[in-house]
This record gives sequence, C-alpha cells and structure tokens, in this order.
Amino acid sequence: MLGVSRMAGKYYAHSLPGRPKEEWQPLETHLKNVAEMARGFADSFGAGEWGYLAGLWHDLGKYTPPFQKMFCLINIENDKKCLKFWGTIHACVYSS
Repeated sequence: MLGVSRMAGKYYAHSLPGRPKEEWQPLETHLKNVAEMARGFADSFGAGEWGYLAGLWHDLGKYTPPFQKMFCLINIENDKKCLKFWGTIHACVYSS
C-alpha cells in the first residue's frame, strides 16, 4: 500500500489565493482527513478499508512535481478531472 508518511517534501492540497504557503493545507493532512471521512461512510456497508484507500488516493495526482509546480506558481486548484486520473490508475494497479 502507498503510505502517505513515506512521501517527503512540501506538498499542498489546497491554497488560499493571495495567502502565504504557511496557511495552505498540506496534502498529507488533506488525504488523511478525507480517508477517515470516507472510511466512516463506507463502514455502513462493510467496506471501511476500501473507503479509506479511496479517500487516501483521491488526490494522488497532486503528488506529481508538475502539479505542485503549477500549484505554487499560480496559486489555484487545477482541473479536478486531471487529478482524479492518477488516483484511478493507482487503484487499478493495486487492486489487480
């Protein structure tokens, strides 16, 4: 399993336009929060661990250097369709 804690460096999930990076949401924090929330929803039908993984992987594309470079340069969120692509690919590879 891809562990969030094994990834080093400064990665961001969400920014605040015009605000310094210190106020942006770290990607690790965002992914863990969403993973726990998704686990809670999925527990109701017996798929808590799958829900956790879906939450953890949903923004996997944000761990790519091109996204982070773009994100830091223009300080806005990119098209979410592009980001979902990476989480989908990861899920397909690791669930096979």
